[in-house]
Amino acid sequence: MDKITRTAALTLEADIKNRVFQDGEASNESLIGNYSEKDMLVGSKSFILKGVANKLLGSKGKRRKLQWVTKNGKKLAVLPGGYKTLRSLQERQVQKVDLHMTGKLLKDFTMIGKNANYFLGFTSEYGKTISLAQEERFGKRIFASTDTERKMIVKLFKGGINLVLQ
Repeated sequence: MDKITRTAALTLEADIKNRVFQDGEASNESLIGNYSEKDMLVGSKSFILKGVANKLLGSKGKRRKLQWVTKNGKKLAVLPGGYKTLRSLQERQVQKVDLHMTGKLLKDFTMIGKNANYFLGFTSEYGKTISLAQEERFGKRIFASTDTERKMIVKLFKGGINLVLQ
């Protein structure tokens, strides 16, 4: 039974990762959402590609062209176009939310358990916190299984049990 359960959990993990991080779909099979185009504050740490940060914030001439705000003692630039622009500058897709900026959340979502007791979840507080915040932000479940995924798991179990009984 452990092999059947493990296979089902690994299959579901792969399906959920593909749905969320590639297709950008929530558990109700709708798009998670769209990226914000509201101006946002950025500093060099906002960028995962430091070369992009240097292009935008690097020289005095470039910095003069930007609007700056001091927040909590830190000087931050106003980025027109918001998070959608931040992603675009770093060569990430912007047509739909896919929760895949750094890859950290993708790596953190995994199958956990042993001896036929498996579940899917996040292995760190970062993953738990970010996933819950995203579900709250977009007003929908994202990491729960879909009806289609649950039906597929039932089929896997039935097929596995039939093989064991033969």
